[in-house]
Amino acid sequence: MGVDTLTLPLSIYDVLLKEASLKDALVNTTITNLTLAPAKIELINADINLVNQARYQSRLKESLTPITNRYDYIIIDCPPSLGVLTINALVGADGVIIPILCDYLSLEGLRQLVNSIEMVQKRLNPYLKILGILPNMVDFRLNITKESLTLVKTRFKELVFKNVIRTCVRAKEAPSFGKSMSSICKLECR
Repeated sequence: MGVDTLTLPLSIYDVLLKEASLKDALVNTTITNLTLAPAKIELINADINLVNQARYQSRLKESLTPITNRYDYIIIDCPPSLGVLTINALVGADGVIIPILCDYLSLEGLRQLVNSIEMVQKRLNPYLKILGILPNMVDFRLNITKESLTLVKTRFKELVFKNVIRTCVRAKEAPSFGKSMSSICKLECR
């Protein structure tokens, strides 16, 4: 996104620890109408430092409340694990888009994630909805891709998006150039 996180005084980590407000941690990006709450490397310590805090599952939701009226959409990007950060995102979100890879382990992980989302719905956020499942890094040349897509469509039916994100080497290169994927991936990523 063109933001050098090493030079920023505040990040989402400071917000989650309640050492800063989300409003103070926001930065503008080079993309029109896109504001970012940046993460820095210390975010890897969030699970350890938050789990013993009061209402640790709701920290993100509490920080979002004062700013939600300023934005049409707030997108929360989560790590590919079910730790404290992801639970915070699920508690603070209205809906979830689940990106999946088309392989066996990802399908097993999807089952676990759906179970966790249902648990969050029951205990912490009854308004949370699964908006859809988005196949990601899809390579139709591989048999496992076709088999996986068939399985996920059979199990989750209308929740699976019709469009997929195909494999694109340039998408993997985008962060190293400080660019968004949309700026670096044009028609060559089909």
